[in-house]
Amino acid sequence: MRTLELLKKGDVSLVVVLNEDGAVQQFVTCRWYDSTMEYGDQWTWGHYFGKDLKAALKDFEDRA
Repeated sequence: MRTLELLKKGDVSLVVVLNEDGAVQQFVTCRWYDSTMEYGDQWTWGHYFGKDLKAALKDFEDRA
């Protein structure tokens, strides 16, 4: 798994989690994202949305 930060405001990030083949596994809004850490330790709190980008964007906007 790998992650990519799509948006950031303050300590809130919108992150996409990608499978090994690069396909989207899920979107996450989270706090204190750090891409240098191992997967599973990259944020301290997260809300998971599966493949629902629209819901993840709304949650990001509400939190940021």
